[in-house]
Amino acid sequence: MQDFIDTCRFSIEIWVIYWIILSWNVKSEVLHLRGWKIRFIGFVIFLGFVITLFPNNFLIRHKIFILPLVMSFQWIGLLLGWIGLGWTVWARHTLGKNWSGRVTLKQNHELIQRGPYAWVRHPIYAGLLLFLFGTVLITGQLFSLIGLILSATGYWLKLQMEEELLKKAFPEEYVNYAHRVKRIFPGIF
Repeated sequence: MQDFIDTCRFSIEIWVIYWIILSWNVKSEVLHLRGWKIRFIGFVIFLGFVITLFPNNFLIRHKIFILPLVMSFQWIGLLLGWIGLGWTVWARHTLGKNWSGRVTLKQNHELIQRGPYAWVRHPIYAGLLLFLFGTVLITGQLFSLIGLILSATGYWLKLQMEEELLKKAFPEEYVNYAHRVKRIFPGIF
């Protein structure tokens, strides 16, 4: 199991480095939301990642397993994690210079509806949640599941703020887009 967890952690470390490098080439911000609420949401998402990836090091050291530690779950979890990270890379490239880690509008902001954005409105969040779900399958632990739930809650709150901002920036176009394309899971939600 530890090899799978280490591979997951290494994958997200490479992803973070890649993501940071890409963040250097984006459009200027025209507006971004500030305040304690957005910082709290960011903290909840980050805390969820830490708990999911390091379930044995958080709060208590007792392992509470909710899934059996079988090789098939671990391989499926690793595959789902890599698919999720790959999905985020595709989404990030599709956004191009419009990307931001914050809830923001960019100079000459575009409403992207192609690539993974033709399938879901928030493919980066969907991919990261798939990565975390894969990690839960690998660890099989309750605390990993709690971390996934925390991150999912944070992303849910953040995407609602983003959607309100996009509705104001693209009133008719975003509403039509939202009617056609689900938020996180294609055809479901």
